[in-house]
Amino acid sequence: EEPQWQKQLWENINYYKKGLLDIGLEIGDTESAIIPVKIGDVYKNSLAGKMLLENGIYTNPIMYPAVSLKDSRIRMSLMATHTKEHLDKALNVFEYVNKKLEIAKAV
Repeated sequence: EEPQWQKQLWENINYYKKGLLDIGLEIGDTESAIIPVKIGDVYKNSLAGKMLLENGIYTNPIMYPAVSLKDSRIRMSLMATHTKEHLDKALNVFEYVNKKLEIAKAV
């Protein structure tokens, strides 16, 4: 009944995924509002989750035994009500975390 929310959600998803990829982060082939950033190192994953939270970004660090040791990831859920400012803040913090922990995939 309110298709503008679905449209806005997809705009947010596409914008955020592009931002993460531009940083060089590995997000897999997700096609939903749940977006993983695959880190693959339990220690770095834990530190990344802590750094994100300390900078006002709530995420879910997913680690062993929920996933295999090499599949540690940070998982986020987007909403239609997130603004571009929200998304940009999260992307800026991910860029900061990447500079500190070098979590981007090697190119």
